[in-house]
Parts: sequence; structure tokens; C-alpha cells
Amino acid sequence: AASDANRKQFAADCVAFMEKWNLDGIDLDWEMPGISWSGAACDPMNDTENFTLLVKQMRETFGSKYLITLAGYVKDKKRQDSGTGWKYFDLKAIKPYIDWVNIMTYDLDDATGGHRGFNSAIKSSTSYWDIERTIAEYNNAGYDQSQMVLGIPFYVRHSFETSPSVIDYKDF
Repeated sequence: AASDANRKQFAADCVAFMEKWNLDGIDLDWEMPGISWSGAACDPMNDTENFTLLVKQMRETFGSKYLITLAGYVKDKKRQDSGTGWKYFDLKAIKPYIDWVNIMTYDLDDATGGHRGFNSAIKSSTSYWDIERTIAEYNNAGYDQSQMVLGIPFYVRHSFETSPSVIDYKDF
């Protein structure tokens, strides 16, 4: 996504793929601009803006013929902890190009009583984020309820923390 030429090529490749396989769109899942959770290269100074430019290029290339959906993080763009650069998506900037968002409201860090972080403010929770704040982030960026699909988990997994705040497989 770092260059105009690469963005144009990616969008064209997507169209060719959709035509070949008779698909109706592309779902983007970049976890996350400006962050390297997996150890992959990232550019906090430019990733968020480059993602916006990528989605804009895709919409220009796709026209209205193909969908663009997003596996969207729970938060709008935020300054890096260092104060330089950004992380996450610029929700307002990408809104004109996205048909709908599959909001990733799973893995929120609170499993009190087996529930996830729906509204941690009322539960005296340790959750770092919750679904209520997530929907507010998207609403504040101008998204309509009809553009949001809420991802709610129904699973457990192993926690690697010494004092996990999620339900571990062995405890399920």
C-alpha cells in the first residue's frame, strides 16, 4: 500500500480475481496499520494514510460493481504511544469507500462470568475496551448501523498470560 503504483496494481489484481472466480467483492483484513503484532514490517508514520489511499484506489477501480468490506478494529485511529505516527484505521477517511464493516469485537479482554466486554463501564471491569465504545467510535466517524456487522465470539482459547482475564480452554 506504500506506493501509488502498488495500490493500482493490487486493485487491478483484485478485479481480475473477482472476475475469474465470480465473486462480488473483497474483504480487507489488515491487522493493523501502524502495528506489527506478527513481527511483519510496519510504518507507523504512513500505514494508516496508505491504507486510506489503498481503499480509495480500490473503490475507484471497482466502481459500484464490487463490494469492499473491512474486518475493522474496535478503535478509530490513535496516535502511537511514542506520539509520532498513527495506528489503526482512519474510520472517517475510509467511510466513503467501504460498503460495510465486520467489526472485530472479539478478544476484548474481559471474561467475567463468561461474558466478553459488552459494556465494561457498568461492570467495574478490567477490559481495555468494550463493544459499546466500539459502536460509538464508528457512529462518531459517520457509520450508519446498517454498515456495521458485529463480530461476537463463541469460543475459548489458551491464554499465555500468568493471570489471564479470559476463559482458558482448561477452565471451559
